[in-house]
Amino acid sequence: MHLRRLSTSPRRARAAAAVLVSVAAAGCTDSTAPSSAVAATRPAATAITIVPDTANALAVFVAFSVHNADSARVLYRAGANAEQATATVAVHDSAQVPILGLPAGVAATVRVVAISGTRADTSRSMTGPVPPVPDVVRRVHLQTTSGSPSGGYVLTAVSLGDTAYAVAFDTSGRVAWYRAFPGGGQASDAYQQPNGNVSVFVGTSTGSSPANGYFAELRPTGELVREWRTPAGYYMDGHELRVGDSGAASYYFGYDYKPTDYTSRGGPADSVVAAHTIFRVDAGGTVTPVFAARDHFTVPDYVIPPFNFGDYDHPNSLDVDRDGGLIVSWRNFGEVSKIDPATGQFVWRLGGAHNQFTFVNDPLNGFGGQHYARVLPNGNLLLFDNGWTHAPYETRAVEYRLDVAAHTATLVWQFRHQPVLFTPFVGSVQRLASGHTFIGYAYSNVATEVDAAGAVTWEGDIFIDGALSTETAYRLLKIPSLSQYGLP
Repeated sequence: MHLRRLSTSPRRARAAAAVLVSVAAAGCTDSTAPSSAVAATRPAATAITIVPDTANALAVFVAFSVHNADSARVLYRAGANAEQATATVAVHDSAQVPILGLPAGVAATVRVVAISGTRADTSRSMTGPVPPVPDVVRRVHLQTTSGSPSGGYVLTAVSLGDTAYAVAFDTSGRVAWYRAFPGGGQASDAYQQPNGNVSVFVGTSTGSSPANGYFAELRPTGELVREWRTPAGYYMDGHELRVGDSGAASYYFGYDYKPTDYTSRGGPADSVVAAHTIFRVDAGGTVTPVFAARDHFTVPDYVIPPFNFGDYDHPNSLDVDRDGGLIVSWRNFGEVSKIDPATGQFVWRLGGAHNQFTFVNDPLNGFGGQHYARVLPNGNLLLFDNGWTHAPYETRAVEYRLDVAAHTATLVWQFRHQPVLFTPFVGSVQRLASGHTFIGYAYSNVATEVDAAGAVTWEGDIFIDGALSTETAYRLLKIPSLSQYGLP
């Protein structure tokens, strides 16, 4: 088994206990108990304590006990912000409710609402300690350059010195959530999984270099749930992890090395080349290879420049179709494939040397060097076309309707940025629940939201220390909530 499950609750309990002692000494605990007469007639919350989140200074836990109550919620306010409420949670005796997205350097004031049926009682207010201001909050922001943000958060990863961060920006552009990985190299592929957790690749691998890394799966509070690592003999590829929800299988890419003859491409005859395997992890943690690129592609299939003679295939996205098939983007081959994970065989192949489709209504006749291929709820294929096959080079977002029987790929929507942008590597595109499309020109650290007609409704840039970031983000993704998964 190569999936390591970490049970953090005992450590969390010990750490929380230590923090509770220090916070209580600072006057942040409400130990007022109701009288026996009152306790017999109304719900109440007691022993309220504000516990800092050691993984995120922009979050706290509110711990409390309840009497005559079956559920509770927390009302909270920080600085000049209006009072907000957490979701209502079921409570038997006690609970610890997280509050996320707090402003930095401002104490949170909380009240607990204890509920029993239609009856409710709200505790008195109490204020926690002032948290520190993390380096990433002081130095990094997402600056709006046009339009107005539509809500939610923008999730990505940045590196400051020797510390890698997963970060989420709110609509004001401030860092509202983060998780730091000191000394971890670089972070990439920060992604909110369907189970509500956030996965982040930590390491220095580019997808073909002999440098290992791992995916950290985190609860929204920053607590480590799992580390995802490859079987022995393989390196972890940081482009994609898809965590299955409710017992479904999970998938990731791993790669190993073998000598390969690249003379047909003007390279050496004995180039040591990284090629990828798709691995499936079942609910019990068993890891199984389901598709090896070397078994299905050849050197002449490498058609997208620039040529890297150490990188055979370079898969950069993996999605699970509605029927369980795998949708894989192969950057070097200029191909998006559907693969049956049960047989390890192609279902269809779009683009590249083995293209099975005719492109219809597409003025640029296909895509090249693409990223982030995703199946939409209507079955269409949405992808980020980096544009290596276009003359002149141009990056765009495109949506195709595939007719597998007729072998046609009909372009039904596209967005072409004005002025033209060319982002040679990385990038992402999402269809939002509103019908808008969110495009991450990550190589340029630019994010753009457009409506169904292609009109830009918002655009923003990542700034570090007051200047446009010179680091390359991997993806810029929209998420509706920090605490739970939802369609963007």
